[in-house]
Amino acid sequence: MKKLVLFALILTLGLALGTAKDKKAENVKTTVFAADIHCENCSIKIMDNVPALGKGIKDVVVNVEEKTVTVTYDSQKNNDDKIIKGLKSLNVNAEPITASPTCCPVSSKQECCAPTDTVKACCQPKTE
Repeated sequence: MKKLVLFALILTLGLALGTAKDKKAENVKTTVFAADIHCENCSIKIMDNVPALGKGIKDVVVNVEEKTVTVTYDSQKNNDDKIIKGLKSLNVNAEPITASPTCCPVSSKQECCAPTDTVKACCQPKTE
């Protein structure tokens, strides 16, 4: 009888932990920010000060060439506005990139999936 009760308890705890992990996965959000970063020192400054971006930060990827900062975070502990404020405290202006069918202002020979020309990776030659 003790073994049966112990087995039921372990099974119940296992199910509870599995549900908790699923809920945590639901709260994870990733946002790509267009940022005014210019060099590797900007990247180092952001990476050395990740706590300035707020609570719940899971991952930060800085791409100097594309001038983007990709932040993965717990949406119950943080949001885009708090992350922007945190980047601003590091003297980095940023805004979330949202997909839109606008053209890159850099060149009329390119189409872009973002409203800013800072994301050159999504700019593609126009097909005529």
